[in-house]
Amino acid sequence: MSTLAITARFPLGTYLGHVGVGQRSDFPDTSRLLSALTHSAGKGSLAEERDGDLRIAEHVLSVLEWLEQHPPSALGMPYAVPVRASGSPTHAWRDEGVHDKAAKDAPQRRKVEKSQSDAVAVDGAWGWGWEEDVPDHVVETVRLLCEDVSCLGESDSPVVLEVADFTPTHRRDLAATGFAPR
Repeated sequence: MSTLAITARFPLGTYLGHVGVGQRSDFPDTSRLLSALTHSAGKGSLAEERDGDLRIAEHVLSVLEWLEQHPPSALGMPYAVPVRASGSPTHAWRDEGVHDKAAKDAPQRRKVEKSQSDAVAVDGAWGWGWEEDVPDHVVETVRLLCEDVSCLGESDSPVVLEVADFTPTHRRDLAATGFAPR
């Protein structure tokens, strides 16, 4: 058994993600990390071919379930500053496909304008840490999954995800509650 720490380093010095329509994400949250690892598991080097497609291997699925059931107990957040390209929001035209399963024709595609999120400039790596005992096979599988993750957030926000130590800036308080004391 050992501990687990994952860092996300952005080589371009910016993180670009969104929450909602055109709203900037100030940091990559844990659900975004788990989504990236899940995509890696299903389409990366650890995926298995089944019925002509890549699927998540059973041993990798158990690791993802372990991560889901054991949230990180520590976070490391670098100094970050919001940046904006210019005075007005940036827009991009993207395909939006609509598919009706009952219809026999091809999906209807149309171009729609989407607001682009503003980036966040960062001076270091984000980190997620598990300070509990983590099974060795979980640590090794996560290390391999990290190698296949290319971005957190928008695809033009490349990331280097690694199993590496970091200095926590925040720790989870298991005794904390949202209710007022009685």
